Amino acid sequence: PRFKAVYLSVPGVDNYVIMSQPLDYPFVGGEKVKTYIDPTQIQLFNIDGERIVAEKTVGSNASVGSIVNNNGSYVYMFQAENGTKNKLTFENSAVSTDASCVKQTVTKFDNLKTADAGSPLYILPRGIAIDKEEISHAGKMVLTGIIKHLDEYRRDAIITVEVAGFNGDMTLIIRNFSGYNTGDKIKFAVDPHAVMVGKYESFEDAVKTESVQSEGELRYKEMVAARQKAKELEEAAKQAAAKPKKEQAAVKENAPKAAAKPAAKKTTATSAVKRPSAKKK
Repeated sequence: PRFKAVYLSVPGVDNYVIMSQPLDYPFVGGEKVKTYIDPTQIQLFNIDGERIVAEKTVGSNASVGSIVNNNGSYVYMFQAENGTKNKLTFENSAVSTDASCVKQTVTKFDNLKTADAGSPLYILPRGIAIDKEEISHAGKMVLTGIIKHLDEYRRDAIITVEVAGFNGDMTLIIRNFSGYNTGDKIKFAVDPHAVMVGKYESFEDAVKTESVQSEGELRYKEMVAARQKAKELEEAAKQAAAKPKKEQAAVKENAPKAAAKPAAKKTTATSAVKRPSAKKK
């Protein structure tokens, strides 16, 4: 009673997008419309169904640099376009104790390689920890930055941090985040598995590529074709269900009347069976 709900079919969206409009809003079903979507009103959900809201785009945490192997210690050197630098150092071995209580050195990564200066480097937003215990065990895989923006009113907080050595701001996605405000300095540990070297297609680049747009158009066409096919099957099922009743009614109405059969003669036991007359002695 307060507004019209207009259902929009959008390429790349599995379901309809519902747009509320005033009651006097004129529209015709099937026509193309344009509408503005406020980015701050977009609800994001992770794979577990938990809501994530980001007022700022989740960045790719990109930089360029090199990787040097110094006797088993790998040094990641970052350098941003603005000239700022930073580094992380990762020990590729750890001492562990086996079942016989004998200590031995274990290699963490077998496929780590060095990289020349100017190689693209990325840090995945979820490979971050801010717990003091995690930071204490991270060694030199720790970075420090200034919080520029944060969304902390959910289980997964999305934090935008200015960090030296990175092109643009870094995005940190932290579980159970609390205790910081915009403008605070924050220290965080980086998981070595979260560091990526080489060609990597970020989210911003992916949505701009023609392949993604084409895939969305293809999914939209497939969705429309599937809906049309479902309607055709539903209509065919209705017609098939109604057809026998119509045919029976037509046959009954057009069938010639059968000629009346003469009534069968009744027979009795006495008339049907003649008894022999008794002989006179």
